Amino acid sequence: MTCFAVLPYVSVPPRLPLLLGPFVLWRNEASEWVARMGADNTKFLEMYRTSQGEAVGPNASILTKGNGNDASPEEFRDAVYCLSTAAWLRDQVASDAWVFERWIGTLPMSTKNLYCRASKFTSNYTAADFDRVYPTPYMYRIDLSHADQDAINWLAPELSKPRSSSIVTALGHFHLARFDTPYFTSIGDSIEAMWSGLESLLSIDQYGAGEPNASKGNKLRHALLHELGPHVGSEPVLWEVLDAWTSRFYQERNHHSHGARVELKATPTELHGISAYEISLNVVRAILELRWRGDNFFHRGRIADNFASLFAIAPLVERIASALNGRDRKCWHPGTGKYQAQVTDNDVDNLARDLKLFVNIRRQTLRFVKNSRVGQARQKMGLVLSAWVSSLQGSKPPHVNLSPVADVPAKISQLLAANMSPEDIDDEISYMLANSDAHDQESYGASDAEPALNLRGKIPIWLWAGAHIKLTELWLGHAVQ
Repeated sequence: MTCFAVLPYVSVPPRLPLLLGPFVLWRNEASEWVARMGADNTKFLEMYRTSQGEAVGPNASILTKGNGNDASPEEFRDAVYCLSTAAWLRDQVASDAWVFERWIGTLPMSTKNLYCRASKFTSNYTAADFDRVYPTPYMYRIDLSHADQDAINWLAPELSKPRSSSIVTALGHFHLARFDTPYFTSIGDSIEAMWSGLESLLSIDQYGAGEPNASKGNKLRHALLHELGPHVGSEPVLWEVLDAWTSRFYQERNHHSHGARVELKATPTELHGISAYEISLNVVRAILELRWRGDNFFHRGRIADNFASLFAIAPLVERIASALNGRDRKCWHPGTGKYQAQVTDNDVDNLARDLKLFVNIRRQTLRFVKNSRVGQARQKMGLVLSAWVSSLQGSKPPHVNLSPVADVPAKISQLLAANMSPEDIDDEISYMLANSDAHDQESYGASDAEPALNLRGKIPIWLWAGAHIKLTELWLGHAVQ
């Protein structure tokens, strides 16, 4: 008898299995089955289907113990929590696709025989020739690669630790909180899961000992200061906002636990306009990344910058909108003659800094922010970019590839002639910029020093394009690239 788990919507590369402590995650291919288990069992797995009705085939993965021993459902579940977390650390946020089924049988398993699927409340009998398993509309295939092995190696020892000292319990709570499927859990359920995960991850009861009757909220505050302080610095604004989030997060968790209406739980937290749940995702991810590779100066600095930017997103967007909306397009480009003095070098420096912070923010979810100031700002950016590209085409710098942005002026003219609204025009321009990688410096084959590709000598064209895309994502409420 052989024991294995099927992950139908998680894919690994050919001939590159991923190792997780005692477990191996490998590709659902005949050669792999024969080499590892002694028989080809791919036919049995044809019951697992894509949303188009095709067999998942080699895009499915198999999880087994490397020594061939059986694994309990709980052991498989803990392994999946670790793998899911490793994918999250590489931006695969939603956990819906991490479904798995454990099977025990003699290989190759018959596609005609009945096998029992035992669940919490019921049992049902399955024959692979007749039964089919399909993904939900919220499942998108997870593609793992060998680049994920470092994070997996960091998490693997947690599987062998005593439960009291392992972070696997916390990872399980975070896994549940990241379900995208709306009819399984509410935002309140996700907040409850994130709270429980943080309690476990940070062992918050050890903090606040000097405060009589310290609340869980105060204990979390102390735990975060201890965990994050050495890495993200002591910037007062950052900790002010973090403190405001802790209070709101604790309040929302309590309201949900004691029966408040779920609709109240997605309200934005003051000072930054992002929900307490979304911030909790970013806080937890930062903690996990810092524990994983916090001794690396580059990663520590990047996380600190992203953290500060995240908590300041509302004032950051407001500063960008004010800088753009308060001045004529010609102040930014060409920025000569009477327009030059209306924008000082300090103004340009400040906008360049804010745009860089803005495009580097990695948000776990995107809130719908369709307000007029964001709309006006991205419209101004589009007009500036169009004029800028037109001037570049008139005197193209040598050894520079303008193709990522070359079609912007003509596209705007075409859409205006079609009587498209300014908002729809900006949407189209952002999608075009994203599809041509206009936000990537390498697309231009140029160095930072190329003067013509720097607005007012300080803002690179790829940064300008990236900020336009980011403003559109904020406007639409979903990712463009």
